[in-house]
Amino acid sequence: RFGDWTTFVKHDDRGKTCFVDTTAKRSSSTPASFKRDGDVRIVVSQRPSNRTKKEIYVFVGYDWGPQGTASLQAANEQFALSRGDLEDSGSAVWLDDTNEEGRLIDLMRRSSEVVVSSTFTHGRKSVDMFSLRGFASAIARADAECAW
Repeated sequence: RFGDWTTFVKHDDRGKTCFVDTTAKRSSSTPASFKRDGDVRIVVSQRPSNRTKKEIYVFVGYDWGPQGTASLQAANEQFALSRGDLEDSGSAVWLDDTNEEGRLIDLMRRSSEVVVSSTFTHGRKSVDMFSLRGFASAIARADAECAW
């Protein structure tokens, strides 16, 4: 554990995968009665076997449907999030532009928090704040464990 972030390694028949993750420190929803399923979390994964490096995704805690929108803000910069090409991604969203992942990781190393804003079906909205305390150390550990 590194501050508010956890690093862990998973081994399976496809090789090794490294993860760093954290849960939201603060969350608000509109309407206030809107309840989400499961944890709201950010995950960064690395899979040396298929050369996936620092894939960022967010579990927003609700299957936000085809009209859902989400964005992540780090250091006053906005990054669009979407379900990608997965029809059944559940509550997971990824960066629209995966070419931005390296830049976002760099911003996260230097920032104190990121904010994810989501709009779900029927006008439901959420805002989640994630602490970045310990992120730089957690991602450095994942880099060491899953270098390629």
